[in-house]
Amino acid sequence: MFNSWKIGRFDELEILEMESIAGQFNKKVSKLGREIKRWGVWEQMRTKLTEFLQTLPLIQDLRSPAMRKRHWATLKRELQREFDETS
Repeated sequence: MFNSWKIGRFDELEILEMESIAGQFNKKVSKLGREIKRWGVWEQMRTKLTEFLQTLPLIQDLRSPAMRKRHWATLKRELQREFDETS
């Protein structure tokens, strides 16, 4: 599922589905036993999941129909990167 989000079209992302799946995964990760929480891989996974959940509101805002060409141009200028906002 996560891979399809990375390689799929930005304008086809289903934010509510992404939030639901990430929330379910977060709940499962949180319920893991104390012993596993000492493992470095658990901490890395938890950090990545938290970062992902924090980006969802940004993704939702960028998918807004209110985003105009001028907004994308400003974003590209600020990032100093060219990209196709329709991909």
